[in-house]
Parts: sequence; C-alpha cells; structure tokens
Amino acid sequence: MCKSFKSTRFYVAVLFLGVVLFAFGLINATVINESAHNTMRLMGIITGVGAGFAGVSIAKLIHRKITSPEKLKQEQIELKDERNIQILRIAYTISNVVAALLFAGLVILFSAIGSTKESYLCLGALSIQQIAFWIAYQYYKKKI
Repeated sequence: MCKSFKSTRFYVAVLFLGVVLFAFGLINATVINESAHNTMRLMGIITGVGAGFAGVSIAKLIHRKITSPEKLKQEQIELKDERNIQILRIAYTISNVVAALLFAGLVILFSAIGSTKESYLCLGALSIQQIAFWIAYQYYKKKI
C-alpha cells in the first residue's frame, strides 16, 4: 500500500463515487422531515464525504493534467523510495498507538459517565483495531 501510485482511472472512479454520495445526501436531506435530526445529520455526513471525495479527486486529476510526465515519474519514484516508505510506516505506527489510546480513553470516559452503549462501541472499535494489527503482524512476520 505504501508503494501504490494511483492511476487516473482510480481518481475518476473516486470522483464518480463522490458525486453520487454528494447527490444522494443532498437529495435525501431535502426530502427528509426536519424533525428526524439523526437522519439529517447522517445525510450531512454523507454529503460531506461525497464532497470531500470529489474535491480531492478533482485536485489530483488537475495536478496530473498540469504536471509534466517527467515530474509525475519523479513523484512515483519518490513514492517508492525506501526512506519515504519507512517514514510513512513510522507515521502509521504512531497514529495506531494514538488511536488505541484515544479509544481506551473514550471507553473509560463513557463508562465513568454511565454511557454503556457508547462505551461498548468504543471498546468494539478498539478490539477490531487491535485484532487487525495482530493479524497484519502475524501475516507479515511469516512473509518476511
């Protein structure tokens, strides 16, 4: 994943997905009764995610269009550079530890204020994160 260089076709697909999500969220937000606050919030999130996907894809497509092929080739080479990959892996490791601490803190906080459902949701997310880490670790330990 660290060495992947996305193609133009990938960004067009993400742009399409973003436009579909944006339109879905916007259309449903106008149709839904305003008293359904949770559904309105969900449609706002879907609209925002769609706009984000579309915006990033448009920016990447414009970058690919205006950048020379030599510069794009150089960016691809830098992406596959072992030093940059090592830096990216360190950043992923730090963000994994921070996320685990955040989830653990939220479990404690929600338990302290008596929000059992939210506490279990955070505990489940923490468990899934740690299981995914363990599976990836076991897989790459055997592979290397």
